[in-house]
Amino acid sequence: MRIKIKEAIGSEFGRVLLGFASSQLIGNLLKMIAGFIIVKLVSPDIYGRFTGHGIFLGYLSLVHFGVLNGLNRELPVEQGRGNSTKVKDLASVSLWLCNVISIPASIVLFVLSIYGFYKADLNASMLNFTYAFAAFFIMYNKFYLPILYRSNRDFSKLTKITLYSSTINIVSVILVFVSADIKGLCLRLILINIVEFLLLYYFSPLKVKAKWSYIDFIQLIKTGFPIFIVGNIVPLWDTIKNTIIFSLGGAVQFGFFALANVINNAVGIIPDSFSHVMYPKMAIAYGEGKSKLFVLKMNYKPMILLLTISVIFSIVGFALLPTIVKMFLPKYIPGIDVALWALFVPLVTSFSLINNYFNIYQLQRLYLMGILAGVGAGGLYIFTVNYIYGFNLEMFIQSLIFGMVVQNIICWIFIFKDLKKEVK
Repeated sequence: MRIKIKEAIGSEFGRVLLGFASSQLIGNLLKMIAGFIIVKLVSPDIYGRFTGHGIFLGYLSLVHFGVLNGLNRELPVEQGRGNSTKVKDLASVSLWLCNVISIPASIVLFVLSIYGFYKADLNASMLNFTYAFAAFFIMYNKFYLPILYRSNRDFSKLTKITLYSSTINIVSVILVFVSADIKGLCLRLILINIVEFLLLYYFSPLKVKAKWSYIDFIQLIKTGFPIFIVGNIVPLWDTIKNTIIFSLGGAVQFGFFALANVINNAVGIIPDSFSHVMYPKMAIAYGEGKSKLFVLKMNYKPMILLLTISVIFSIVGFALLPTIVKMFLPKYIPGIDVALWALFVPLVTSFSLINNYFNIYQLQRLYLMGILAGVGAGGLYIFTVNYIYGFNLEMFIQSLIFGMVVQNIICWIFIFKDLKKEVK
């Protein structure tokens, strides 16, 4: 295993993986630090109004109904096939859809901003003006433009972009320090959106004009909609679990559980980053006509490397987390135990890296069965533990880990069964 790890790290692709994952982790940590500083600078009512005004962005990002999921799969596949014209056509129709979603939403908010200014409600005017920018940029910054980055060279660029954007994220806190109100928060968000867009667009490996195409749109929606549906099951289950925690434990217990969510999001960015790089690599190999076994084996060394990194983070986290919380977040000491359990999540997620196989070979039905098995196992765990021992926060993270283990086992069985069909 030691040799495999050295090989993974020493290769160009290994360095790209580590670089991208590191940039994502650093970026996430800088965002967390910026968030803590802003919370200290701004009063809860102002910050609550500012963040609450942007809730609609989460819904706006769902309006593509899987077209961009389809682009994420079809673009590298067509690249692997050498169909450069098709690659541009798919990117063009996706850009067209992003414009159709973003521009009207942005215009509506600009109109509301003008109306607020007319009514002398300057805070409402600034909020609508700011989120008009956010509504315009969200489809490009979070979905469309990152999908265009597919090769080792592209991901090296994306690593730098992430670090530049993260630096702006932390430096822009100065705007809130100077004006700890709606104006400071709005100026900061506008700056972050514009800088991120300019960086992603400038370094983009593919620049096309928006163009409608029924054939290309149908291809993307047929591929992407099943991926879109399956991909939203786990977030829905997380929302249900949060609702259960709040209902049974109340606001205080939910607040303690937030510490586990912070840790989970921080360390979870590492397996997500690996998956983000591996997905187009697998799709390109599929498009080139490589065998299913070859595509699957591409994950072996990265998975070992990811597991090794996750083990290191878990050990370091166990050693440092209790002391850090006691020193800097004493109010959250009751949440330490559940936060420690969250450190185990990346270990299990490491074995989920090969699950991109289902999207590459369009086996969403099997993937759905694996996910539902994991969700069912997690739900049964919560019910059983709560029935025997009563409410405790640890059972929710434990259920996540148990459910992911079950999901991985089921998914691996499905994958290897599918591989046997190719051999026959």
